[in-house]
Amino acid sequence: MKKIVFLSVFAVVALFVSNNSVFGQSTNCQIDLTSSWAVTPDWTVFNNVPTSVCVGEQVTFSLTLDGTYVWEISGNYPVANAFVRSGNSTSINEVTQNLNVAGNYEFVITLYGTGCNRDTTLYVSVLGAPTNLGLVATGGNQVCAGNEVDYVASATNAQPGSSTYSWFVDSNPVAVADPTSNIFQYTPANGEEISFSVSNGTCEALLPTPVVMTVYDNPTPIASFDDLNLQNHFCDGQVAIINETSGNANISSWEFVIAGTSFVQGVNNYSWNAGAVQDGQDAYVVVTDNNGCIGTSNVLTISVDQLPDLTVTPVPSSTCNGEYMSLQVSGFTGEGTGPWNLEFWNVAHTVQYPIVGSTPVLPTSSPVNVDVDIPYGTPGVHVKIIETLTGCESFQ
Repeated sequence: MKKIVFLSVFAVVALFVSNNSVFGQSTNCQIDLTSSWAVTPDWTVFNNVPTSVCVGEQVTFSLTLDGTYVWEISGNYPVANAFVRSGNSTSINEVTQNLNVAGNYEFVITLYGTGCNRDTTLYVSVLGAPTNLGLVATGGNQVCAGNEVDYVASATNAQPGSSTYSWFVDSNPVAVADPTSNIFQYTPANGEEISFSVSNGTCEALLPTPVVMTVYDNPTPIASFDDLNLQNHFCDGQVAIINETSGNANISSWEFVIAGTSFVQGVNNYSWNAGAVQDGQDAYVVVTDNNGCIGTSNVLTISVDQLPDLTVTPVPSSTCNGEYMSLQVSGFTGEGTGPWNLEFWNVAHTVQYPIVGSTPVLPTSSPVNVDVDIPYGTPGVHVKIIETLTGCESFQ
């Protein structure tokens, strides 16, 4: 009786996950009749194969095997099979050339064993780094001291909100409230260099040429009064003058603010008629220089002396030719300044009539009688009041 022998073939399939790939036994496994088992290569995981890199970077395939195997790595670039490596060893340590074209890359790694081979596919995304980096200083890179500047960054392959920005002043990193914003607000100093780097999550790029800031000093104007009596105050009705006295030749315009009212001038002084309503109010000057920088001067206090409103009455109402005329002067009540002196003049204010005896120092209240040598037939007499301490005067 014949014996029938059945040959049984057992195939073993092993699956496990490594890095970003699934390893498995290939289907083109051939029968090895010298053994009842096909020999399938065994391997450990690849070390540090990234899932994404930037354009121009390399990828390293590092693998330790459990024996000596024939192996092959085939990479599909934009040009098919542009990267192919092979060998026969107990380990694999291969580095791609620079991946200079963005896109998704496929690398097939195959190990050939006795009768069976094992392969796996690794995928690497090559991303384009931000390019065409630009930086604009809003208002320009020439500013006045103390001005805050908005720096607006731009780049290809980077979008505000989805990219991360780092800012630098003179190559030193600075804190930014919102690193996802492409706007940096900063008050620069003269000569400082502003730059930034931007990352799209995988790739980072640095602005190649920083923005260099030119910061101009603000002018420092000096305000002073040009008053007739050199006591920093004016007489009621007097022409008052305020000057800007810094001597800065770079100033192009002057704005004088008198008691809250602005007067823009092309020269460094301004004149006006001082009035009692301005007494105690402020005056100052704001200047603009040729760089567009603005400076504000010290503040002056306007002081206006208001002279009394006098009444002059002849006592008696008439006199004889050749005699002195006695005049009663009143109207000092309520005035806080003084004392005053009096002068008497003709209507045209060209002839002064002498006071008989010494000129009296007038009180601040009550009438006073003054004898004046007024020629016969004089049609009218004007009185000039002079404040003794300040020199303020007016005709009544």
